[in-house]
Amino acid sequence: MLNLRSYLLDVRSAFDTYWWLPTLALPIAFFAIPVYLYASKAFGTTFAQMLLSWYAIVGSGIVIAAALGHLLWSRVAGNDDDHPVP
Repeated sequence: MLNLRSYLLDVRSAFDTYWWLPTLALPIAFFAIPVYLYASKAFGTTFAQMLLSWYAIVGSGIVIAAALGHLLWSRVAGNDDDHPVP
């Protein structure tokens, strides 16, 4: 049986720890809408879809790079008091 309260507390704890992830990811995601609208009017929908695909790949790469950087900084550099590296 899934304990929903425990799951929600885990999600809340994750957002408390990784507050920077939605702070970084949401502006990247919301900026995609005006990029697509401008590109579709200026260059056509085919180019806009191609541009949006590349924008999503680059945006995902930025978020993944930030997550890996945070992981290395917190675990390898020993700055994480909750989960020390043995």
